Amino acid sequence: MTINEEVPIHIYTGNGTATEFSYTFTIFDETDIVLTLLTIASGVETNITSNYSVNDTLKKVTYPVSGSPLTSAYKLVISRNVPDEQDINFTSSGAFNTTNITESFDKTIMNIQEVKEVLSRCVKWKISTDPIITTDAEDFLGGGSGTTPGSATWAAVFCG
Repeated sequence: MTINEEVPIHIYTGNGTATEFSYTFTIFDETDIVLTLLTIASGVETNITSNYSVNDTLKKVTYPVSGSPLTSAYKLVISRNVPDEQDINFTSSGAFNTTNITESFDKTIMNIQEVKEVLSRCVKWKISTDPIITTDAEDFLGGGSGTTPGSATWAAVFCG
């Protein structure tokens, strides 16, 4: 299989009726799907470990399987988390199995996509900031040398 450029996350806001939610990314196993429930008012995130099902043929998650659908007070996050492991043993002699090689490369690309998605939500320093000095970090957090978030100095340090 070929793994295209994929964003391994989808976020849905409840509407009181929907219990089926689509995803577009590739998975190898249903356990690659991670569900997180966000309570919007409090900002509390809870990992969902039961009362859901995954249909990879239709690329849909059903949540909840039983009980009331999510209201607009909640967001459902569907993400992919492929295990970070090399589970294929490549030997130096014997048959060359292209399916195993392709699957191994696909899992590596999927891991890279997952890391890329996490990094897209992180605070980053400008590439020219070498090294990140304490005053820059203090300025960023608003407690440094007189600059506050939103100032020109602060904005120059932040990249995003």
